[in-house]
Amino acid sequence: MRIQKYVLQFTAATVTFLIGWSAYTGYSYVGSLLFPASAETPAAASTAFADNALMTAEFTGESLDETPELIISGEYYIFDETLPKGFHDFDYIEIVTHEYITTDLWVPIPPKGSLQTKRNYRFAAVSVSPDFVTFETESIKGVQYRFTGKYHPYQDEKEGDTISGRLMKLGNGKIIAEMDVTLSPGGC
Repeated sequence: MRIQKYVLQFTAATVTFLIGWSAYTGYSYVGSLLFPASAETPAAASTAFADNALMTAEFTGESLDETPELIISGEYYIFDETLPKGFHDFDYIEIVTHEYITTDLWVPIPPKGSLQTKRNYRFAAVSVSPDFVTFETESIKGVQYRFTGKYHPYQDEKEGDTISGRLMKLGNGKIIAEMDVTLSPGGC
């Protein structure tokens, strides 16, 4: 009677193991079909896109200089002498909308960027269009920034392209400082 009990327990354990192993193997097989190990990362896909664009241009003899007019990219500064309370450490905003493959060839990428103060606040969300720019930064120690503004394309050499709008500084999700700004490309 005792031997039968052990044989039954061993059989139940073996069957349970085999069912579990079969389920794991089947799941792994289906996963390998749906998500191949050789899938490209976003960076690899971007490089592959750029390489294909270069090869296509060389093959067809087309120029890749004909790029979209939307080039809201670079560092944008506030050139006011004094900044309002709460923004004394503001340095600049960097927006990136394309990646250079060669010195005169670039490909568009999803917008990204950061707001630079004593700390680097990377954009958590950003939207760039021919008319508007909005972003919200990540939160660092409860502080984050939010901006909604309008893009003004290049008018003349003196003015350049600008972004004007409302910049808000948030502390633990509440607005602690805000100002209307005009951001201009360039550096100090």
